[in-house]
Amino acid sequence: MKKILITGANGYIGSFLKKKLKHKHNIKTLGRDKKNDYIIDLSNTKKVKYFFSKLKFDCIIHCAAKVPGKKNKVFSKQSYFVNHLFTKNIIKNHNKSIIFISSTKVYNNSARVGYPFPIEVNNASDYASSKILSENLIINKVHKYLILRVPSVIGPDVKNGLLYKTVNKKFTLKKIPKDNWCLISIQHLLNPIESFIEGTLSNGIYNIGYNIDYSFSNILNYAYKLKNIKYKIDTTKKFRLFLDKRFKINKKYFFKDLKNYILNIK
Repeated sequence: MKKILITGANGYIGSFLKKKLKHKHNIKTLGRDKKNDYIIDLSNTKKVKYFFSKLKFDCIIHCAAKVPGKKNKVFSKQSYFVNHLFTKNIIKNHNKSIIFISSTKVYNNSARVGYPFPIEVNNASDYASSKILSENLIINKVHKYLILRVPSVIGPDVKNGLLYKTVNKKFTLKKIPKDNWCLISIQHLLNPIESFIEGTLSNGIYNIGYNIDYSFSNILNYAYKLKNIKYKIDTTKKFRLFLDKRFKINKKYFFKDLKNYILNIK
């Protein structure tokens, strides 16, 4: 049994991991409210240093991050640097073992560091850029690390995002976003995380997703059909992530997971 700290445990991924891992490990959570075991602002450098001087952990699962909200669609420069500061303050005081929940949004055109897509350097405050900056810091400073690039997550109680709006509010898409959009059922995140904690998965950046080509039109038109919404969007270009061999989720689960989520939305 290992002592593991989860940051951002009030979020969907963090709360899921807490629930699943607490039976095998000593799980503690850190956040800004009383729902957590420890209340601390990760952007406060002095308080984070003091916290880690008193408490030690075998591994930290770092889920905490500021994301663009409903009212503020633009990810501010301040939020960009705060996300990086969260990671920086943790690593300064704990560089033993970290699992970092990154995002497949690092492949968006606005991402700033050289991945195999067109690069635009103007948008220094992009959410994807804050993830890339943290990834690079972890790679260079942490002894043992798992960076898991996660698509949009679906699962029980997910009540936000494009797919939820499509199904629950009969939302119809008027304009296709430029960025590649992909998703995954939250249950599939557990395997790589448990493997890393148990020592059977080596350091690295891992993309996780379904081993199938799909597109906006595949997903949304399927949702419209299941919910008897008389609407159809034009066919869009199919997309597949650069998946790591170990975490290519069998394509048979793609429509199974999608159907299960859509039909259980209330």
